[in-house]
Amino acid sequence: MLVDKKIVIENGFADREFLFGDALYNNIWYSLQIKKGSMFYNREFGSELHLLRSSQKMTSNTYELAKEYIKKALQWILDAGRLKSFESEVEQNSVVKSRLDITITALRSDNKQVTYNLWYNLV
Repeated sequence: MLVDKKIVIENGFADREFLFGDALYNNIWYSLQIKKGSMFYNREFGSELHLLRSSQKMTSNTYELAKEYIKKALQWILDAGRLKSFESEVEQNSVVKSRLDITITALRSDNKQVTYNLWYNLV
């Protein structure tokens, strides 16, 4: 049986909990949080979401760029056959204006649909 650690973030603090078989959440979370090009052994891993940090205000273009960066960052999970497909929704957090709320709705390789809610700080 597969056991993995899930990173849970509440009120800006990360904690871990042990879950059975939720490595996919970790793959998605790390793929979005790590800056593309920052891992010396795999320069293609990660996302370009950090490039949005230079934006002074959020526009519809910001959300479209974020969705494109998410698509590129998670492509390796599709290529590996762990996901059949996924869609992402991006919006500005209603309280913390410099935070993007990200919802990933994915169809896993076992045909189970899962939804992950994540966020990304732009500061």
